[in-house]
Amino acid sequence: MISDITRYLQTWSAVGKDAPNLETDVGHIQVLLRLAGCGGPPPFVIDGKMVPKLIDVIVTFQKEVMKIAPDGKIEPASATFRALLEAASPKIREQTRFPSGNGHRGHLTNADYTAAATTIGCKVEAIKAVSEVESKGAPFLPSGKPKILFEPQIFGAKTHHRYDLLFPDVSRQHRLPRGHGVHGYGSMEDQWTKLEVAALLDRQAAIESASWGRFQILGKNWMFTGARSLDGFLNVMFTSERSQLDGFVAFVKSQKLDGPLKRLDWRAFARGYNGSGFHRDNYDGKISEKFRSLAHAATLAAR
Repeated sequence: MISDITRYLQTWSAVGKDAPNLETDVGHIQVLLRLAGCGGPPPFVIDGKMVPKLIDVIVTFQKEVMKIAPDGKIEPASATFRALLEAASPKIREQTRFPSGNGHRGHLTNADYTAAATTIGCKVEAIKAVSEVESKGAPFLPSGKPKILFEPQIFGAKTHHRYDLLFPDVSRQHRLPRGHGVHGYGSMEDQWTKLEVAALLDRQAAIESASWGRFQILGKNWMFTGARSLDGFLNVMFTSERSQLDGFVAFVKSQKLDGPLKRLDWRAFARGYNGSGFHRDNYDGKISEKFRSLAHAATLAAR
């Protein structure tokens, strides 16, 4: 995990005294220095700007931590960079620590879906249709971690876009279509790397900027899933498919989306569940089509 994060935090040119000091490189070093507890309080502002204090902090790190003659410079893959990464590693692990991934051990049964549908007052196939469209029925990765989709535009908004320039993979102004160039969503495992990098900048904002599990509930809506805290929400998402289903039921009822599900009003449900931009991906149309397919299959099976 730390090796993946290192790939995001590496520098391509030197930072410090008499160095090129490209903004992205300086920003990455600022992140590592802040995680290593250097130069504070207050902690570094991650802005990519080289200032005399930053050189002083690098010099102090080389003298007091590395016990070497300081040159006030950090070069890519240098001993100073490796030592700084090592010093930052405990905080990296703390910021990116999540519950154990074991939720894939159990799968939802028809009885689970029936109980949820009874609670909501809708058809079983309506819930299954949402599940299939949201996560394609695969709520966990092979590693046992819940499937997520990290939304850089949400993280950007929650952090006032202060990281857009330095970390465009995890923070930006606007949503881009899936698979759009180097700044698109990427693979399912890529989502976790992006989440972890964002967590180094702002853990709560990172968690709240991802959609989670079988029903892809956005983290910023954690308080509507029956969870009492953000960590409680994570436990819901990591524990089992059943706990994810329970969270979905709680969310639907708290947001008064049970009515649209009962009426099969997919447009109203889509607007409430995915926001005003639901039409961009034909979200309501996809759920409607999936519902018809599932309902038809259930009719045939009942004959």
